[in-house]
Amino acid sequence: MRVSVILFIGVVLVALCFFGSDQAVAREAPDFTLRTLAGDSLSLSDYVGSPVVISFFTTWCPFCAEELSYLQELYSKYGEARDLKVVGVNIAESEQKVQELISRIGITYPVLLDEGSSVASQYRVVGLPTSYLVNPDGSISDMIIGASRPAVWMEKLEKIFWYEGLEEEDIEELVSFTTDLVLLDLRGEKENPFPDHEGVQYILRRDIDTITEGLQPDHVYLIYADTSGKGVMASRKLAQEGFTMIFYRLADDTEP
Repeated sequence: MRVSVILFIGVVLVALCFFGSDQAVAREAPDFTLRTLAGDSLSLSDYVGSPVVISFFTTWCPFCAEELSYLQELYSKYGEARDLKVVGVNIAESEQKVQELISRIGITYPVLLDEGSSVASQYRVVGLPTSYLVNPDGSISDMIIGASRPAVWMEKLEKIFWYEGLEEEDIEELVSFTTDLVLLDLRGEKENPFPDHEGVQYILRRDIDTITEGLQPDHVYLIYADTSGKGVMASRKLAQEGFTMIFYRLADDTEP
């Protein structure tokens, strides 16, 4: 028992060294590029603007298989609905072993091969499984070492969900109860859909690349676009710049 306690304290101390003593100041997640099981290359920076979960695992770790399976549930539920990206990173094992585990569990999110353990070293992985939750702006929000309850996962996930798609009835409620709402219209219609609400600031935008110009991150933002996909793209751009309270109108298509 004493050895287990000492090991746990060691894990916590390493984590604190990585994060720093002030959890309010988030550290940027180190970028990396690794080969996937499918034979492609994937970089963490490919997902900038989206919430990301990175899970480090091995095939011999029993809790790792459980977590990979649970992350599949989260990915199936929130991958499209909340633009959640999940990445599994195997540490220094053969492709065959990893493929057998992934096939048995039924994983559909990308699984990367950290063949030289270099990325695991970058992230100070000392216990398995180790998962990092990354904000859409690329900063680390939190980490989970070892098995954890679904309630803990959901509490931490909510902190990296900076944007969400809304149906029309939900938008009406948002407009009614928000006093500092900024509506960004990408449709080019030049017509405020809520002219009678004084708390809504209407701004016409034509280009997603410059959508954040002159805006302040401490407001609530609502994006109107021709499609849900364009709404997601605009939300990613805002989130990439540190905007954390973003909503977009759900339109006909849902693909980014």
